[in-house]
Amino acid sequence: MDTAASPPRRRVWLKRTLLILGCLALACAVSVVWVVARAVNTMLAMEDRLHAVITAGFVVDEFITSQDPPRWPRSWDELETVEASWSRFEWPRDREEIESRVIIDFDTTLADVARSDRDTFDAIRPNGPSYSNTGDIWFVVEDARKLMRTPPKPQNDG
Repeated sequence: MDTAASPPRRRVWLKRTLLILGCLALACAVSVVWVVARAVNTMLAMEDRLHAVITAGFVVDEFITSQDPPRWPRSWDELETVEASWSRFEWPRDREEIESRVIIDFDTTLADVARSDRDTFDAIRPNGPSYSNTGDIWFVVEDARKLMRTPPKPQNDG
């Protein structure tokens, strides 16, 4: 082994090792940033769906309480007759954004909604992952019950 050539080889080996470690560290940092960015993006989308669902709940609630006789809406177009806002959404100005985040069952009836419980109410729901749950728009079911004079279902405790 040539001892005179050993130190330059060690330096080359050390430089390559440091370069590889630097690239790995950079790749790890980029991966962490990407994962955090995706998580934040997902959380913001879930929050947007929550706000859209609550706004849709206010819109539907305003619609059903303004009808004589009371009834469930049949389409998004029919809901344009009312105005409502909650948080960052304003109806009907933000219709496209709300419609893209919320599913409303236009085939249901007000009587079906009035008979719903917290486990079965899905006439207004997010179209994907959301922080929303039935409790956020339970007022729609309560108003449907008042309008239909339907008592709540008894809770099964067993």
